Amino acid sequence: MINKKGQSLGITIMSVILIIIIGFGLINLFFGEVDTARGLLSCSSASTISDGSKILCLIVDLQIPYWIWIIVSVGIGAVVGRLVFK
Repeated sequence: MINKKGQSLGITIMSVILIIIIGFGLINLFFGEVDTARGLLSCSSASTISDGSKILCLIVDLQIPYWIWIIVSVGIGAVVGRLVFK
């Protein structure tokens, strides 16, 4: 009998690579929006920024790493889920 876990692992790895490629392709859409938000909030102007705007600028800056972690964790979760639950 053929090891079905071994066969499904190859498909899982190809699926994870596809998820990561599509995910990182979609992240490029966020870069322009983050730049626009930073410009509207005046994040680069140290003299006119208030305390609330500083926090909001930090939240806006964390959006790209946040989405990268989501994409990577979905990929890792797919591999682990396939190995553990099959």
